[in-house]
Amino acid sequence: MDQKQIILLGSLGLAPFYLNIFLLIFFPTLYYSYFDSLRHLSEIYAALIVSFLSGMHWERIISQKKYHLYILPMIPVIIAWTNQFFSSQLLNEIIIIILLLWCLIMDLILFQKKSDLWYRKLRIYLTLIAILS
Repeated sequence: MDQKQIILLGSLGLAPFYLNIFLLIFFPTLYYSYFDSLRHLSEIYAALIVSFLSGMHWERIISQKKYHLYILPMIPVIIAWTNQFFSSQLLNEIIIIILLLWCLIMDLILFQKKSDLWYRKLRIYLTLIAILS
């Protein structure tokens, strides 16, 4: 996969984060009819993204044989999915933001030598746009 495809797919992956805003603007009746379900779907999608990023980190840790770091990618996954049981919407959103930032920091600190500058910039951009939603 080349750089343009990765940028395109990463950018398209932001769309579900903004589904609520899209529906609010263009289909307000639908938005208000399914408000609670839509908010929960956004949290589930964010948990899936955290899981995906953590899986990438785990693969890198295995391939680099950094055995002492095996647990690090598992922590955000466990937190992201147990977070779904909390009833506080604000707490859920704060935790997801922290986990997305955790994954970004893992990319920037642990794997900076293994990734290209354009990829690191892309990860920063995608994470910031995701957490702004």
